[in-house]
Amino acid sequence: PHKLTTYAEDLAATFHQFYTQCQVVGDDAALTAARIALVDASRITLANVLGLLGVGARHVLRDRAGHLDFVADRGRRARE
Repeated sequence: PHKLTTYAEDLAATFHQFYTQCQVVGDDAALTAARIALVDASRITLANVLGLLGVGARHVLRDRAGHLDFVADRGRRARE
């Protein structure tokens, strides 16, 4: 399990670095598509690793009033 947790941490850190340094959506349609694919692949991979560890990923949404709304993998909602 420690190899999976290390991998998940490294993937999350690498993705965070990419996301803070690169503009995902831009004027170049091909570059935008490639970066969106990379974001999606990172999301899927991290979710799979967390699933193997038995940890559910939470999706963050904003309601119309701007409040954060967290949705767990199994569809439960918890306001924070």
